[in-house]
Amino acid sequence: MGFMDLKPTAVLVTVDAALLAPAPPEPDTPMLKLIRLERTLGHKVFILTSLPERFRAVLYAWLRRLGLESDGILMRADGEHCPDAQLKTAMAAAVMKRHHVVHAYNDRADSHIAYTRLGLNATRCALPAHSPVQAHAQTES
Repeated sequence: MGFMDLKPTAVLVTVDAALLAPAPPEPDTPMLKLIRLERTLGHKVFILTSLPERFRAVLYAWLRRLGLESDGILMRADGEHCPDAQLKTAMAAAVMKRHHVVHAYNDRADSHIAYTRLGLNATRCALPAHSPVQAHAQTES
């Protein structure tokens, strides 16, 4: 492999289970510090979620509130109902086409299994619990 064949490095961060609990966000958890460190080390950060596309703006606001920067967010298409592990496999594969994924951080067992089946190093961990979907629904009522 020549120098020009090198892909930029990236980490994947799955934020599904964290979106289900109504607790307020905690921006300085060890997990968020680790993701920020990955970025400092020069890795791109991609957020993967089963949240439907229609909640993109809400998710962006939640990530900003946590101080978590990303280089891309991959979301479920509105109306898509495939199993979560299948969705995450496709999302990870899409990122892997253009980046060398050095690690995947995830908050679901099925995502963890999907990532390891792709040959990725994966860590199952929890991001701060807070539901941008619930918060969005409360502001609309």
